[in-house]
Amino acid sequence: MKNYRIHKNINEMTDLINRMEGGQIINEWGQFFKKTGKEALEKIGKESIESILKTAKAGWGEAQEKILNLVLKTQGGNTEAIKSLANYVSRASQKPMSHRNVLGLLEKAFENPTAFKANIDEFMTLVPRELIDKSTNKIVDFRKSYKKYLGDIADAASENALQSGLKKQGVKSMAKGVVFKNYGKALNRQQMGEITAEATGRIGQIGKQIDNTGFTIKDLTLDSVQKVGNKGGRDIYEVTFPNGERLMFWQSSGGGKKAAKFSPRNSHLDAPTSEGYFGVVSGQLDTSGFNWVKQADGSLKPGSKEWFIKSDGWERGYGSESIEDAGIWLKSVVDSGAI
Repeated sequence: MKNYRIHKNINEMTDLINRMEGGQIINEWGQFFKKTGKEALEKIGKESIESILKTAKAGWGEAQEKILNLVLKTQGGNTEAIKSLANYVSRASQKPMSHRNVLGLLEKAFENPTAFKANIDEFMTLVPRELIDKSTNKIVDFRKSYKKYLGDIADAASENALQSGLKKQGVKSMAKGVVFKNYGKALNRQQMGEITAEATGRIGQIGKQIDNTGFTIKDLTLDSVQKVGNKGGRDIYEVTFPNGERLMFWQSSGGGKKAAKFSPRNSHLDAPTSEGYFGVVSGQLDTSGFNWVKQADGSLKPGSKEWFIKSDGWERGYGSESIEDAGIWLKSVVDSGAI
């Protein structure tokens, strides 16, 4: 999930959330909007966003609302909210629900409603069909109701030109400060690994959905790509796929001194260094709180506060042929000077 910031002025957003929610979850919705867009508030108007959320309230039950409010609270590291959510487990697997998946779907419905609606059934498999509230033993019909809630949001977002505002204004306006999906701060190496697996798995799933559309590299043209800025000394490009999905790619500096190893069909492009090749930005993570970056003398030092989330296999698109091919194509386009 790419990040845009809807929030420009905290006072305006606080006023909006006050009117929308009666002041009960101001901070939680405020944090969500701060992570999902930039400048859309002033481009589209506070009333439009307010209307979107009010429309989505139709048919949304009290139990589901309680769960969503707890999920929103987890953005600030609210331990009580996280503890409370542990009471909700999948009826089928008995495993706790992933609050990150719930948030990710909400972000996507706002951020790119057209692509979300086109793949909504696949996306909804990320959340349980039914939840059991262990504190009451009651069953909560979650997936079906959340699908309707998100579908209403996506419909309203499209109708209010939110998609246009984010795509045409949000991305281009970030040339001096590109923002990605932020996974917060990892407390240790284990948590870093868990978040990395989740973030890259999400990208792989998006890629598989593109694969299933019959995409080929011939579907991309120069109109499909734009340079949106630079982050940490690395150029960032956005590629729009025919199904409407938009992914940001970063260009490897080769600083990690790792080889680029592609899938067998592209193995002729294998290289001793990944320098110049492109991978999808899975998100960013603060890894400055513990030592994990190996130095020349073998010692470890803290990582970056804005580490690009990636794992082995990024050049292979995390299992997606479409993403792998798009990254290779993007390198050829950039190397040619066409963009």
